[in-house]
Amino acid sequence: MKNQYIDNLILNLKKLPGVGTKQAEKISFFLLKQNENEVEQIINSIVDLKKNIKECQNCNFLQSNNICHFCMDKSRNKQLMIFETTSDALKFEKLGIYRGKYFIIKNLIENVKNANEPKWKDKLLHYASNFEEIIIALNPTIEGQITSNYIKVILEEVALKVTKLAQGLPINSQIDYIDPITLNLSFENRK
Repeated sequence: MKNQYIDNLILNLKKLPGVGTKQAEKISFFLLKQNENEVEQIINSIVDLKKNIKECQNCNFLQSNNICHFCMDKSRNKQLMIFETTSDALKFEKLGIYRGKYFIIKNLIENVKNANEPKWKDKLLHYASNFEEIIIALNPTIEGQITSNYIKVILEEVALKVTKLAQGLPINSQIDYIDPITLNLSFENRK
């Protein structure tokens, strides 16, 4: 396209996960067809999201309060499942097979040799001490495996029971795209 405004929007939309050039063009032209009020509602929703969604002080779950509803729910069991993202945790929550709490680490350890102490380490150690079992549910990527091994070591040092979702999740897959049956089996067969 040879219009700087459309090209700029397409360029920015391509920063969204899963949005390529064709999808960005489609969204751009969709927005051009909408009246200003509808476009403004979309813009305001994005601004409100950034202003009002924050991390839970205990577990880093994205929500609009200082403490998330999972952390406040006393009926949940004494298991803690560790994820990289809130969307991964929500996928498990929707399955209805898990009634524990969550911890979101946000950043994986990328390299064993250059591993600095992760920012989430102390928070995880403090929070995890309240649970009977810690379940590591990171994506089965190389970084996910490195981080899982690190978490297992630091939590076992303080005598916590640590399990991982069973393999069967393909390497380099994303939990968000795994079907419910495979997730259920990996949960039931965790080690």
